[in-house]
Amino acid sequence: MDTAWMLRNDGKPFPVDHHIYADPEDTEDILRAAQWLYLNTGCVQIRMIITRMYALWAWKRKPRATALDTLVKYASENEGFFPDKSFIEGQLGSALETMDHREKLHPSGEDVDDYCSFALIWLNQEFLRVRYGGMYDSEKGCKDIIFRISSVGFDWYPYIQGFVGTTRLDIDTVTIVRDAESTGAGNAAYRALDGKHLYNRMPGREFLDERNSQTAPKNHLYYMEGATNARVRGARASLFEGGLRHGCGMMELSREIRRLLPLENQLVSCNREC
Repeated sequence: MDTAWMLRNDGKPFPVDHHIYADPEDTEDILRAAQWLYLNTGCVQIRMIITRMYALWAWKRKPRATALDTLVKYASENEGFFPDKSFIEGQLGSALETMDHREKLHPSGEDVDDYCSFALIWLNQEFLRVRYGGMYDSEKGCKDIIFRISSVGFDWYPYIQGFVGTTRLDIDTVTIVRDAESTGAGNAAYRALDGKHLYNRMPGREFLDERNSQTAPKNHLYYMEGATNARVRGARASLFEGGLRHGCGMMELSREIRRLLPLENQLVSCNREC
């Protein structure tokens, strides 16, 4: 039985053996995690950014070699600690060969660290982490389900309702918190629809009954409203519509999410049981 998932922001769950994280100070760890993101993101632009990230890393490591050759060789020598060789040759091969041919002799000056930082930001924006049976480890006999949110400016409520309402799991309680590991916020719980209680071990039936007893307000599970959220949407549109050459739009969106992350962390952390 599956007990851990990465839930995408369109409601699609991806079973995992362990939740996907990476050390922000460890470039190779980010490159490893980015393989999972590349294979499971719903966004073509993100796959393009990840491919370029790999190329920039390879060119920096061995300026006189092709990105594809460098990546394949390194993957062979570091199996299990780096993206798979089959992934590099298969999913990335053609795009890397094109980049090598077009740009190898004309370095763009882009910083691979910027791309790595963005890959982590996007992982936390596009996915939340779900576990059945405990917060970080699934304990036998525990029927609690925990949703850990690390994004800003996105309402996960309808997708969490959809997951709980369609799963075959026997759920006793539902908890929805900020993800301490990826946000640094502490496991602060989100406030329930009644405005009085928190999603902190709420009985599963009570959680499902919310959707029948009252209409969920728009943007229930996030705190970035008005102009601040509009800036996130605007930066996101710049990324998706403005092209990707030289990271167009990527840095703008990164800056905006970094600016809003501590604010949303603080607002959720202020929640208390009434």
